[in-house]
Amino acid sequence: MTPIEPAILKAAIEIIGEEGISDEEIEERVLALAKDAMFARRLIDWLPEILGAVAVGHMGKVNLVDTFSAKTKQGKWKSIPMKAEPIFVQGIKLAQDTWHHGWTGVHERVAFRSAIMRSAGQVIDAGQSLDGVTASGPAWIGIPADIYRSEVSLLQRLFW
Repeated sequence: MTPIEPAILKAAIEIIGEEGISDEEIEERVLALAKDAMFARRLIDWLPEILGAVAVGHMGKVNLVDTFSAKTKQGKWKSIPMKAEPIFVQGIKLAQDTWHHGWTGVHERVAFRSAIMRSAGQVIDAGQSLDGVTASGPAWIGIPADIYRSEVSLLQRLFW
């Protein structure tokens, strides 16, 4: 997979974080932006988790896992390094910079679409601290593990 243009990430964030937008509208507009169904799915699924992770990371001393899970064609769950996803690599930089220089309601709405923010909210609502909590990476149902095969193989060859 090739690196992702920050402009595409920013445009997708604006769409996903638009106030009052329906899931169907998000799907249509991000697909028009991405021009590829799987790329659109990855943008829609990954960007909330990325922004959510950055927000949660600033809410306490949270340990964030550096892997995510996806199913193979055979239906088995596989753990994959976050850095195998170019949207994560570019998006985490963008989200961290945005947190410190321009976090808006749009970013907040995107972050609140994430599983990590819902989980953090449950911990806080229970009156507990996020300090010391380990947050697992996302588990994707709509994104197959097989699309990451070449990136994982390359990473293994580089480090092993």
